[in-house]
Amino acid sequence: MRRRLLVVGCGRWGQNVLRTLGTLPGVTVAAVVDPSEAARRRALRLWPGARGFSHLGDALASARVDGAVVAAPPRLHGALLGLCVDAGLPCYVEKILSVDPQEARSLVARATAPVMVGLCTRHHVAHVTLAAHRERIGTIRHVAAVRASHGLGRHGVDVLWDLGPHDLAALMALFEPRPIGARVRHRIEAHGLTLAATLRVDFPGGRGADLRWSWLEDRPQRRWWVTGHCGTATIDEQDPTLPLQIRSAGPCAEAVPLPPFEPPLTAALRRFLGAEDHVDVEEGLAIVDILHRLSPLVPEGSARDAGVPARALRAQSHAALSPSPDRR
Repeated sequence: MRRRLLVVGCGRWGQNVLRTLGTLPGVTVAAVVDPSEAARRRALRLWPGARGFSHLGDALASARVDGAVVAAPPRLHGALLGLCVDAGLPCYVEKILSVDPQEARSLVARATAPVMVGLCTRHHVAHVTLAAHRERIGTIRHVAAVRASHGLGRHGVDVLWDLGPHDLAALMALFEPRPIGARVRHRIEAHGLTLAATLRVDFPGGRGADLRWSWLEDRPQRRWWVTGHCGTATIDEQDPTLPLQIRSAGPCAEAVPLPPFEPPLTAALRRFLGAEDHVDVEEGLAIVDILHRLSPLVPEGSARDAGVPARALRAQSHAALSPSPDRR
């Protein structure tokens, strides 16, 4: 039986989702939603048999679907996911359930069908393999990581909400139990928007991670350095030939073969299509809690937003990269 999916959000990442769904068996994109006519046209070129809608409510009322993928700007996720959840649909939501912890918990509590938070880094072959074989380097004491890009990421949020979920999700797969604290040590800001930050995340037993997230680099970086009590590991997510290297000693010494590479988004969507219960929801809730404490945001598309339009959020984001005397 083919799954008929509704894709909400046809921007840059939504286009990636649409292309990836085209590689998976048993999937049909039956409807797409985006307020931009140009974005809908691009989506319908990928899935010519789908129906295009500018409003989610219209799609839910008239399109026959049995699942939804939400890949909209993060501050809209709570409102959009809420409509899909209340329609009883299994839902895949990109990285952030909501920017508000209370709203995120309400969404999960209301869901009568599986919800999956699309924490794609958890499905990267290097992170999956390291988490499965972490005993090779012994008890993990410390992680240093850098995740950086050139230019702004998703509009309406800062670098913490844009890049942070990737590393926080992978840390939770590696360390147990959950973090006991997180703090920003340094920020680079412009026009009230955090463009780069260094952070410390603490885990029980004196273990922790030092992270650097930035939109200000000349080239993308996605690297980890992991230290255990009897070995180390390095991850370079952008290296297609050797994304994981493990160096261990003594009783921990053993080669760790990597399974065949599968794009993380492909692996995540495949997991969603086979899910019979929530996937990565507890981790998703924890990430919202952490990021909300570090950089509070107000959801868009709700009564709490006080009518701030998306175009104002976009203008604020783009202004942050314009030359300014207060930018350091």
